[in-house]
Amino acid sequence: MAHQRKLIRDAAKAALVSTTAAGTRVVATRMDAPYRRHELPAISLYTIDETVDREASNSAPRELVRELRLEIAGWVTPGDGADDRMDALALEIEAAMDADRWLGGKCSDSILEGTACHQRGEADKAVGLVTLTYSITYRTPAYVQSVNTQNSPGIVGEFREADTTTQIGGADTAPVEDLIQVRAS
Repeated sequence: MAHQRKLIRDAAKAALVSTTAAGTRVVATRMDAPYRRHELPAISLYTIDETVDREASNSAPRELVRELRLEIAGWVTPGDGADDRMDALALEIEAAMDADRWLGGKCSDSILEGTACHQRGEADKAVGLVTLTYSITYRTPAYVQSVNTQNSPGIVGEFREADTTTQIGGADTAPVEDLIQVRAS
C-alpha cells in the first residue's frame, strides 16, 4: 500500500502532464534540472515537509489531519525573456492545479502558498527556475501495529470501555447502569 504522500505526488503530476508548455516533461523528483536545456520547459515536483494537527487526534475514529508542502519547480530556457517564460509557466501550473484542488480525491484541499523565481547555474549552463509551493491538506487514519498480524499495519480504535446510564419507565424508577467493555481479539 502506497503512502498518501506518493498518491498526492502522482495526482499532482497527472494534473500537470500535457496541461502546460512542459508537455509530458513532468517528473516526480528532487533532481536539479531533470531535463537538458534543449528539452525545456520542464517540471519537477516533490514533497518537502509535513505537519500533523495534534488536536485532530482527539477524533473518533482517530485520524491525523496533515498539512503537506508540495514544491513544483518549473524549468525554462535562460536569456532574454526568462522572467516572462517563468511567469507564463507558473500561470499554467496554477491553472492546472486549481482545476482540481482535491487532486482527484487524494486530498481535502490544496492552495498555492508562495512562488519564487531564480536563475540556477552559471553562464552558459544557467536555466530559469520558478518554484511554486502548495499547501496540501489531507487526512489519514492513525495506523498502529496490529497485534494479530505480523508486521502489518492495522487500524485499532481507541474505544475500549463505555459506562452508560438509561432511565426506563419515567422519573420515579431507578436508572439502569451498564458497563460495556470491548475485548481486543
